[in-house]
Amino acid sequence: MKTKSVHLAPLALVLAGLAYFVAAPPSTLGLDLAGSRTNHDRASDLAASSGMRQDARTSELIRNALRDDASLSDHAKQVKVDTNHGVVSLRGKVADPSEKAAVEKIARDVARADRVENHLKVIQ
Repeated sequence: MKTKSVHLAPLALVLAGLAYFVAAPPSTLGLDLAGSRTNHDRASDLAASSGMRQDARTSELIRNALRDDASLSDHAKQVKVDTNHGVVSLRGKVADPSEKAAVEKIARDVARADRVENHLKVIQ
């Protein structure tokens, strides 16, 4: 005769989480003194999270465009691309000044960014 086993681990985790929430002081949960998150806190968290995701996506799109451009050297395809608060930074090595300008143009076109910091070095 088979017996049914009850898995208590998930229930225990839920209860432990509930106990922490009930016992934790409001400040450790990001709550104001009344015990609720302020709208400003929620908006700031959402904006920061959204901005970071957009920055990461912008960097990824630029990297893909560089990698897919057959006219660029292998060095240019490996340029480090960072985006922070909408500002794109380019670092690495390129074959010549025209390639340096081409990489910057791709970054500007893809990101639609006014601010692209071009720190690329031309290989001599």
